[in-house]
Amino acid sequence: TVQSIGGVGQYASPLIRGSSGHQVLVYWDGLLVNALNGGSANLSNISLQQAAQVDIYRSLAPVELSASAVGGVIQLHSRTNTSDNLDSGDASLTYGSYGVAQYNLSQGFGSSQSRWLVSADILQADNDFTYREPQPVSNPQQPADEPRYNNGSEQYHLLLKGVQQLPGSRA
Repeated sequence: TVQSIGGVGQYASPLIRGSSGHQVLVYWDGLLVNALNGGSANLSNISLQQAAQVDIYRSLAPVELSASAVGGVIQLHSRTNTSDNLDSGDASLTYGSYGVAQYNLSQGFGSSQSRWLVSADILQADNDFTYREPQPVSNPQQPADEPRYNNGSEQYHLLLKGVQQLPGSRA
């Protein structure tokens, strides 16, 4: 599960089998995402649009990740340009509740010697909503809609990933 504090784009930490967020280690392509002081990983800072695969280890984790993950490990693998058509791309636009808008643009390019992927992602959310108060303080007999203004968020993610074959090397 993910414990979220606030709205879309606000702090969110992973929980596996009742463990606390700092007991679960999160890796992105083998790099630790957790805070260096032993804190939990903020999952809201990770764009799942740019992830190709998510591996969840609830108990024992592979040695190359960590043997000290008491609560488990989440391993995220970023997308790569593995398409047969090297010059391929995609774009997406998503709108949702609470003023959420997400834009994603990805483009792969390359040749027989190299493969590259550029992916950009923007997430915007105002997180405001209207609450139906059944008995407002101002007039307990008349239900009223009251606006709630929360912290908005705006996040930008950029992924550049490539493989270059050097002259004289084997594939």
